[in-house]
Amino acid sequence: MDNQIELKKVFGSRLRDLRVLRKGLTQGQCAEALGLESSKYNKWENGIACPDAFTVRRLAEFFGTSTDYLLGKVDMIDGDNIDAGKVTGLSEAAIERLRQMKDMGYIDMLDTMIFSEHMIAALSQLEKIGNPSLVEGYHAIVPKADFDAIAAGGNSGAMIVPLSVIEGLFTSQAKEEMLKLIDEMAKAIHDKKTGREGD
Repeated sequence: MDNQIELKKVFGSRLRDLRVLRKGLTQGQCAEALGLESSKYNKWENGIACPDAFTVRRLAEFFGTSTDYLLGKVDMIDGDNIDAGKVTGLSEAAIERLRQMKDMGYIDMLDTMIFSEHMIAALSQLEKIGNPSLVEGYHAIVPKADFDAIAAGGNSGAMIVPLSVIEGLFTSQAKEEMLKLIDEMAKAIHDKKTGREGD
């Protein structure tokens, strides 16, 4: 029983949002455009009832979305983005931004970025900032040789440094890699424009 109530609520809410945000119509205008009775459409939006499967499909086509979105199975409004979201883990907004980049002719640059070793190196440095082994406050940097000496009961030349210094180091290294990436992308664009692609 609760599942049916929740389904009607989600369906109605999404239907209302699509009507207002995608079409800019009143309930009456929307019902008329779909050839439906206004009272029936009103019940769907208010979570009192749900339409049959054929009508759900028709509504999805009308609003340019998927039946899965209307029924609350996915959170992506654009049906074309669902598979891309599942494969990449990207949000719908990120997928739309990629689509904009493609439309603007930037897809080659994005392709260069994705396959660049500098992008991976920069991301790797940034990931280190959130490393749980970097405890709040201070952290010891101990070279392997010093670690072995300490383990054997000897002394170490390592020092304890503030976490902010370590984070700054990782950030600085990430910036260096991003600058290398920008240089790599600029060269790829130049080579493409001058016809020396792949040289």
